[in-house]
Amino acid sequence: MLREREVAVVFVSHILEEVMSLCDEVPSAEAASGSLSGGNQQKVVVAKWLDNEPSTILLDDPTRGVDIGARAEIHALVRATARAGAVVLFSSNDLAELAAATDRVLVFYRGRICAELRGGDKTSKNILHLMNTGAEHGPAE
Repeated sequence: MLREREVAVVFVSHILEEVMSLCDEVPSAEAASGSLSGGNQQKVVVAKWLDNEPSTILLDDPTRGVDIGARAEIHALVRATARAGAVVLFSSNDLAELAAATDRVLVFYRGRICAELRGGDKTSKNILHLMNTGAEHGPAE
């Protein structure tokens, strides 16, 4: 576990440099983040938090406003943080992202958890059905 943590720390320590390389608008590392586009600001925020080696991290729509390549990179960085032992709570309005980027999804209906989805049950269709009905059974075909 310690070796895995060390590898993740090395990986995470390069996050800011990687994020800066993804931000084509940035003239220098010293550039004010306020001068970046919304998507590039999002990348910088995620990188700063992950660079702190958190034991727990709550991400609310961490890939909103970023392009598809940056989205994949952010997912990889978040997974590395989780593999290093951090607890990651991931909230997203993008149901396909929830299904693809998480190990399990807890679905809420009327303020309560109505289902926990894993593996093949973790689909956009099932998540949406449960969010709207709270029903334990999958959507009718």
